[in-house]
Amino acid sequence: MAMEGSAAPLGALAPPGGDGELPAGSHRSDTPPAAPPPPSALHALLHALRTRAPHLCLVVAIAASQVGASQLSSRLLHEARLPPFFLMWFSTAWNLLLALPLLSSRVDACLAHWPHRLPSLALCVAPFYLLWAGANTLYTQGLALLPPPLVTALFSVTPALVALLSAPLLRRRLSRLTLLASLVAAAGVTLIARPWRAPAEPARAAGAPLLGVLAVLGAAGCAATYKVCFRRVFGEAPAPFVLLVLALLGGWAVSLGSALLWAIDGGELRRGEVELTPRAWALLCAKSLLDLAFNFLIAYGISITHPLFVSIGTLLSTPLNVLFELCTQGTVPSVAGGGGMGLIVCSFALILIDDSRRELSETGASASLIANEASVQRDVASLAGAPFPSQKVVSEEG
Repeated sequence: MAMEGSAAPLGALAPPGGDGELPAGSHRSDTPPAAPPPPSALHALLHALRTRAPHLCLVVAIAASQVGASQLSSRLLHEARLPPFFLMWFSTAWNLLLALPLLSSRVDACLAHWPHRLPSLALCVAPFYLLWAGANTLYTQGLALLPPPLVTALFSVTPALVALLSAPLLRRRLSRLTLLASLVAAAGVTLIARPWRAPAEPARAAGAPLLGVLAVLGAAGCAATYKVCFRRVFGEAPAPFVLLVLALLGGWAVSLGSALLWAIDGGELRRGEVELTPRAWALLCAKSLLDLAFNFLIAYGISITHPLFVSIGTLLSTPLNVLFELCTQGTVPSVAGGGGMGLIVCSFALILIDDSRRELSETGASASLIANEASVQRDVASLAGAPFPSQKVVSEEG
């Protein structure tokens, strides 16, 4: 006869009421709690404004530096008549200055984010320079073949390309808000550019418009691929590592870019057709400094947020450019331009709402998982502490 308090076999751990049934007063959590409903758009937007203030300041700084660099580029192209590839090569070479802050610390500390040595990182950066040069060169070639408003409107497809590439490369779910934000941004830029009101262009060679469209779309593809692949390869890189990557881009501009410059625009340089006055030198250096800030902010923004956020954020430079011309030249935007500015701001708000909902849903899912695990642990504790029928019988017989 079993003694009271003797250990029961594992098979006897079934609680009263049958196999698998919990004691009275307890419940079973076979399924996790239902996920909380998604927050409203207003709640998500307010949450994003509270938690993403540094990211918003970063995007505004990106747009402002892009506006300044674009204004100076336009003057250099039309006043100094500098070759387009020369402008890109000169400003990219200034990326070497980004290595100066790294001299105070060891490069090995910056490479802590990279699993290999510096030569492998330099080789990994080389394709990014080709994408960089391709985006800038093709965009400028598009400006030579098409009216600038049409070029601006075509290039606004970049956020949509970023969204499409982010799905397979970054495992980022393609939500309806993401697609809507990309379409609204493209519509806003188109309303501001108004390519249908572009002035008549002089007769061009047959096929030039088609080549211009292909060049601009190629530039958009290079820009989108650069942003998404930067995040894919380097991940959430710290600021010193971003400085190192951009400095290596400057190194490729000095080496590989110099050879490309000599092959593309070397004829004009050799013939002395390019003359830089002191004013042109000042504008060129100022543009390079703005490009330096723009490129660093872009790369750092991609590493701490995601490419689509930065890509749509850069479109804020379009309404900022309109405001700049209003303040400096007194050019009042049209009704369509004002509507386009509003659409761009709305597209950025949609991205903020989408990001906030993703963040809140992930937080809610984590909390739900933790609550479910705690419920399971309580059920196990209830099962382990339940009285057994055999023990009750033994006690009564004793």
